[in-house]
Amino acid sequence: MTPKLLEKALKAAGGLEEFKQKRDQFSRELVFINENTDKLLEDYGDSWVAVYDCKIVAHSKHYNNILSQIQKKGLPVEQVVTRFLSSREVIALYSKQ
Repeated sequence: MTPKLLEKALKAAGGLEEFKQKRDQFSRELVFINENTDKLLEDYGDSWVAVYDCKIVAHSKHYNNILSQIQKKGLPVEQVVTRFLSSREVIALYSKQ
């Protein structure tokens, strides 16, 4: 990434310190999910969960419902980590267009 693009990206993220805070929060949410996977699967298996501030703030079998719940609670959607929980292996396919 060129210095100009990096500067533009950091500005859009609210600056370097804001970026670091958001990155660290995202990492904490992922650690929370990974450390609690068994319990989360027990409670929310085969559904979507949304985690914010290391707490489950929404869950549903349908992703669109997750977004609605997050918005109704007034949480910053871009900072809420969502994950589909399944005891089965899930494969995601992507294509370049």
